[in-house]
Amino acid sequence: LLALAAVPRGFFGVENIGTDCLGITPSLPSDLQHWKIETMESHNVKYDASLFDGIVRIDSVEGNTTGLTIQIAMDYKAGQNVYVDDKKVDTFDIVDGKAVVTVDFKNVVVEVR
Repeated sequence: LLALAAVPRGFFGVENIGTDCLGITPSLPSDLQHWKIETMESHNVKYDASLFDGIVRIDSVEGNTTGLTIQIAMDYKAGQNVYVDDKKVDTFDIVDGKAVVTVDFKNVVVEVR
């Protein structure tokens, strides 16, 4: 059971932030190009999460997401941009070398490139 919790917390960096926000801070092992976990749950909402290098994809969202958000923190280097659903955004913070962006809890792709 402990091993099952290690992947979402360790590699996906999944944590609940307060009562209305899911936090994701990925740490994909360097020898993996992609990792997906299906049927995760947070705040009574089920979802799938995929990691790629510099990309977090949330899909198959099921449940009431009204008022819920996802805060995604990914490695960031000077000169990179942040994209939400392939649209460049300027509303993000840099914290400890990570771009931190908050989006509505829905099917979404966040990318740093």
